[in-house]
Amino acid sequence: MSAARQPFDTVSEGANAAEHRAGAIAEIKQGIALLLTAMVGCAVGMIGLSVYSLPFLSGSLAGEFGWQRTDVTTAASFLVAGLALMGPIAGRLCDRFGARRIILPSIVLYALGLLAISRLNGPLWVLYTGYFLLAVGGSGTTYAVYARVVSSWFDRARGLALGVMMSGPGISAAVLPFMLPPIVEKYTWRGGYVALGLLALAVILPAALLLRERPRTVAAAAKAEDGMTLREALRTRQFWAMLVGVILVSSAIIGTHVNLPDLLARKGIDASVIVSAASIYGIAIIVGRLAVGAALDRLHGTVVGGILFTFTACALLLFDFAQGSVAIVIAAAALGVASGAEGDLCAYIAGRYFGLKSFSEIFGWIYSALALGLAAGAAVAGALLRSTGSFDAWLLAGAAGSIVAAILFATLGRYRDER
Repeated sequence: MSAARQPFDTVSEGANAAEHRAGAIAEIKQGIALLLTAMVGCAVGMIGLSVYSLPFLSGSLAGEFGWQRTDVTTAASFLVAGLALMGPIAGRLCDRFGARRIILPSIVLYALGLLAISRLNGPLWVLYTGYFLLAVGGSGTTYAVYARVVSSWFDRARGLALGVMMSGPGISAAVLPFMLPPIVEKYTWRGGYVALGLLALAVILPAALLLRERPRTVAAAAKAEDGMTLREALRTRQFWAMLVGVILVSSAIIGTHVNLPDLLARKGIDASVIVSAASIYGIAIIVGRLAVGAALDRLHGTVVGGILFTFTACALLLFDFAQGSVAIVIAAAALGVASGAEGDLCAYIAGRYFGLKSFSEIFGWIYSALALGLAAGAAVAGALLRSTGSFDAWLLAGAAGSIVAAILFATLGRYRDER
């Protein structure tokens, strides 16, 4: 293997560490504008706005229409069900037409969808339908699509670059708890959705100007043809282990997050601490994604995955047994570190196990599994709360599932180029 890496290759064993570090720094300097645009795009995209805003819109929505808050947060299940449906489709379109041609119209459709929800006047199923259609139109605003652009520009610093890009939703998770409640208090939930729609549309100009996939050299073009088709990937143990593992861990995280205000309120935590915990959760998402991205440039993905998902289980157990404000804030920070990093991990190692030939389509299926886990987590957590009156059963089940995911990822085996 040569010391000069192509996308998704590792540094050769004899590569000089200083040279590798200098190359990584050069990549960051060259692609910083594109990388920051992708990060902001993820921040104001589907996951960044729709998922992390829902806990702060649910109370106003439920109050106006006479629903339960858990009825409103279940809309997240319909959102991610739409993403699960569209993931492989968006991936195939990216492979065929390029990511930019998918991202730009999707930004517009997503923003229009948020503005349309602000005019909601109907039964609960209308809200659910709106969130499902929001995902269909806005599926090109997820990190699964932005990852293709970033991966085309970054080689030696790819893990860190993906971590920076995927920290975008963490920025939203940190900012929305402070930004959205005052807007909702003054203009109700309708004003909240209008604000979200305007935020979603704000990235359209920099995206149009800066988001370009890197032109391929002859060698890179040849490398892009090296890899598995989707049909071949479906025959591997690694593909199915990744699917099952990401479903388990994503469901555990999202089911806890969308119900976080209710969970903490039932523990008797003060409202100001709840807001602080939610914001710290968002900041920790950024830290976690950057840390995982940097780790992937240095450690094998199986090691990173095993540690990350074990940490997820510990965070959920801490939420279950924590008492007092300090312990709750620590639990929120721990869960935030784990939250979302599974996407960073899967985006990186999918190319290592399956190559570039059908990367977007294969990763689209993995992303759909992640979305399926999000949908299941939000729905099951709400159902358990309604039936038991407690989050204890959910947190214990989520911790157990995260341990299973840790084992699945830790035993994926060697990358394609290591066999």
